Amino acid sequence: MAQQQPDSTASRRNLQPLAQLLPYLKRYKTKIAYALFFLTLAAAMTLALPLAVRRMIDHGFNEADHAFINNYFGMLVLMGHLLALASAMRYYHVISLGERLVSDVRRAVFTRVTA
Repeated sequence: MAQQQPDSTASRRNLQPLAQLLPYLKRYKTKIAYALFFLTLAAAMTLALPLAVRRMIDHGFNEADHAFINNYFGMLVLMGHLLALASAMRYYHVISLGERLVSDVRRAVFTRVTA
C-alpha cells in the first residue's frame, strides 16, 4: 500500500483563535516590549559567547600579551553576567505577562458566566 502524504494545509494548525487574545495583550504593550528586548539580548549573548570563547582560545594564550588575556577574560565574565541578567529578566517578564493574561481571561470568563 502506498502511504498518503498529508495535505500541507490540512496538517497546519489554525491559529485564528489566538486572535481573541489581542484585546488582552494590548493592555501590556510595555511588558511585551521589555520581554522582546530581553529575549533579543539573551539570544545575542547566547550566540556571541561561544564566538568570544573561541577567539580567546585561538588568539589569547600566548605569553607575549598578558593584558589581552586579562581584558578578554574580563569581557567574557561581563558577557556571562549580561547573559544571566537578560535571561532572568526575559523569564520574569514572560512569566508575569502570562500570569496577568491568564488572570484577565479568567476574570472575563467569570464575569460572562455570572452575568
